[in-house]
Amino acid sequence: MSHHRFLRLAIFCLLSCCLGESVPAANWPDFRGPAGDGRATAARLPLNWSETENVKWKSKLPGQGWSTPVAWDDQLWMTSAEDDGKSLLVLCVGSDGKVRHRVKVFTVKKPAPINGLNSHASPSPVIEAGRVYVHFGTNGTACLDTATARILWTRRD
Repeated sequence: MSHHRFLRLAIFCLLSCCLGESVPAANWPDFRGPAGDGRATAARLPLNWSETENVKWKSKLPGQGWSTPVAWDDQLWMTSAEDDGKSLLVLCVGSDGKVRHRVKVFTVKKPAPINGLNSHASPSPVIEAGRVYVHFGTNGTACLDTATARILWTRRD
């Protein structure tokens, strides 16, 4: 299975858990969920999915990113890097599948080499009420307001 297909399926699964109509909404604030154990406590989670089964919507997203998405209320946040690795992005998708925010957080003059099975956007965001935190390794860390997607602060040290 290609990495792009795996990432899409992982996003669909997370959306089914967090934003689907058949399960109560739940926040998934970091890589392994609310308790840090990768377990969802909602009932009636879908056990099967494909390109069409148990998929509420699909969105075409820019660039490449291997980070896991995080969810808070009706927002799904993730990181991405444009294919050349020079633009590092934060994306927010709503529960309707529409991209609400696309923010270029950092511009990198000379991206470091990466493994062919990776991207420049690999660390997963962390989210809490009103704030999402993103990290791009040595390229920087940032905090954005989840209502406006305004960058509140960045660090590149």
